[in-house]
Amino acid sequence: MKRASSAVLAAAAALALGLVGAGAHAQTLRWSSQGDLQTMDPDSRNESLTNSLNGQVYETLTGRDKELGIVPMLAVSWQQTGPIQSPCWTNRTGHGSRTWSRSGMAG
Repeated sequence: MKRASSAVLAAAAALALGLVGAGAHAQTLRWSSQGDLQTMDPDSRNESLTNSLNGQVYETLTGRDKELGIVPMLAVSWQQTGPIQSPCWTNRTGHGSRTWSRSGMAG
C-alpha cells in the first residue's frame, strides 16, 4: 500500500510539474485512495497512507541515509536521558539551540 501511494503521489507531482513547465493554467487536482486518512497527529499514527501524507506535511527530527543509518534532520543532536525501561530523549535543534525532552511511549 505504501509503495502504491508513493507511486501515485510521485506520478501526480510529475504531472503537475509537467503542466507548470508547459505553461498550462492552474487546475484542480483530485486524488483518491482506497483508505482514509486516519489522523494528522504525527505522534499517533502507524498506517501507510497516513504516514505518507504526514511525511509531506511535517519534518522529522531524524531521517535515514542510503545505508539506513540515522542522520540528523531537524535535530542536530540527541541523547537518551532516562533509564532504558522508560527512556526519555533530549533533542537539540539547530533553530536557536532549542532543547526539548520527551518520554518514551507508554505501554
